[in-house]
Amino acid sequence: MKRRRDKISILVDMLEVIGDGARKTHIVYRANLNFESCRRYLNAMRNAGLVEIRVGSPMMWAITEKGRTFVKKYKEFKDISL
Repeated sequence: MKRRRDKISILVDMLEVIGDGARKTHIVYRANLNFESCRRYLNAMRNAGLVEIRVGSPMMWAITEKGRTFVKKYKEFKDISL
């Protein structure tokens, strides 16, 4: 039986998918989300300064330096947790 992911795990999954740039459709499929959940998480991450929108067509999302730090700290914490 699969376990449900917590919100932080979802955020990290999305940030790893986004990397240097990804469209929303790509994020939805690679992070295993629906479009509504993806929209809510992207807005929350944008407000927190973890991601930014790249100007252009099509609209692309990109991870910020703060987002990269967040992923790094999460992985460090996950490695030391029991």
